[in-house]
Amino acid sequence: MKKLFSTLLSVLTSAALAAGAAVPSMTSAADSQETLSESAVINISSPDFLANYSADSHIYGSYLDENNLEVYKAFMNLLNPTTEMISVKLPEPVTISVSSRSTSNMTDADKQTYEAAVMTACRTGIDSALFDMPEIFWLDLANMGVGTQSSTSRNWRTGKYDMTIQYIEFLPAYYEEYDSLDMVMEYKQKLADAVEEFTVQGDTRYEQLLSIHDTISNFTYYDMDSKFISSPVGSLVEPGAVCEGYAEGFKLICDKLGIPCVLVVGNINDEDNEAHMWDYVKMEDGKWYAVDVTWDDRDGKYGVDYVHTYFLKGSATMSSDHFPAAEYGFTKLTYPELSAEDYDPSKAEIVTTTTTTTTVTTTTSTTTIQTTTTPVIHIDPDPFTTTTTTSDAGSTTSATTTTQIIHIDPEPTTTATTTTVPVTSTTTEIIPTTPVPTTTTPPVDPDPVEGDVNCDGKLSIADVVYCAGTVLGNIKPEHSCDADGDGIVNGFDITFIRELLLAIL
Repeated sequence: MKKLFSTLLSVLTSAALAAGAAVPSMTSAADSQETLSESAVINISSPDFLANYSADSHIYGSYLDENNLEVYKAFMNLLNPTTEMISVKLPEPVTISVSSRSTSNMTDADKQTYEAAVMTACRTGIDSALFDMPEIFWLDLANMGVGTQSSTSRNWRTGKYDMTIQYIEFLPAYYEEYDSLDMVMEYKQKLADAVEEFTVQGDTRYEQLLSIHDTISNFTYYDMDSKFISSPVGSLVEPGAVCEGYAEGFKLICDKLGIPCVLVVGNINDEDNEAHMWDYVKMEDGKWYAVDVTWDDRDGKYGVDYVHTYFLKGSATMSSDHFPAAEYGFTKLTYPELSAEDYDPSKAEIVTTTTTTTTVTTTTSTTTIQTTTTPVIHIDPDPFTTTTTTSDAGSTTSATTTTQIIHIDPEPTTTATTTTVPVTSTTTEIIPTTPVPTTTTPPVDPDPVEGDVNCDGKLSIADVVYCAGTVLGNIKPEHSCDADGDGIVNGFDITFIRELLLAIL
């Protein structure tokens, strides 16, 4: 059954891209340049970035072109939720030929060209950031404002305008489930606490991943009506999630433990705007294996019923019903290569932990810090246009730069303060320790029980739910629901299971 995946499949519309229309107030190119120099240039090895824990990691941000990489780095700032404008200067400005220098007067064909140019320059960077950083759980792409800063020039021979897009600007928005930015911050802390307090059992990576898989399956359930269905909040904080929530929650715990893990999207259904998400994890043998907690968790709100059908599987198993999409819409992703065979738990290795002893030496230095209060900016709805015309023997070229008109309210003057900051040098000694080895046996199917159509080794109300879902066509059964043995799956099988259940109650 395909799962709803609307967030990452939603396409920012051309209306949202129209300059001076749906985009709430844009800054000038000069202002954007100043902002970028401080906020958008971020090292991808930032220690606050959970996914970037070792050289073993697979970071989607490492496979981007220059423009999308700048967008990616800018979106890293959203690890700290904000609704303030993000402005990105494109290292490689994009030039298109259109019939009008104003997006509001463009033909439909030109608007599609314009949208494609903008989305090609930023969409893979946006999705890569969200795939690498599930911590940005609150960002609502469908309602995010997007605008551009560009210049145009006209060639009188062709009558066309060459529009060069130099900046893309984003106005972040949070999902409507969060009443305010304060509520976003509250859930950010709840998610951080849930990750920190998540208990993982096991001495091998196999055992640890099994523990994460089963704990999430026990905690949450598949429910499209829950409040936080498309984020790790729904799998780690408040139960009720769809595939995005399951997969992102699983990744966050893997990130915490330093287990290489990436999100994978596939089973695309363009007509219904649906898709599915699962995970790839890297094991000690250096190979990647698939984990789909969503499809392994088969219960609803009133039962606990999960299997390990899609736990650490290779392409030979997954290729029958999981179809990764390296390209969808304007997004292009580079996935790790999946192992051909399923993981062999008999080859699991003990995880080596470390104990750290730290000696701290403190000295004092004096630093002068200059603090400036940001002015309030009001922007007129109509842009200010400056045109420069040059002529040669063959043509006349008019270069036009469109800039929003900005009014700045008076604010307090800049003040300078001097503070004394402790400077700390640290000497660290790493002492390796290894836990006592344990023997791990892979999960085995229990002996058959009459009426146990979901094959979990016991007869329970979960079997009634499983059979009813099969009869109604709501689930794709992994096991036969022909409980009464008449060769047909229908309502009589549901009745048969209920009678068996009543007999043992």
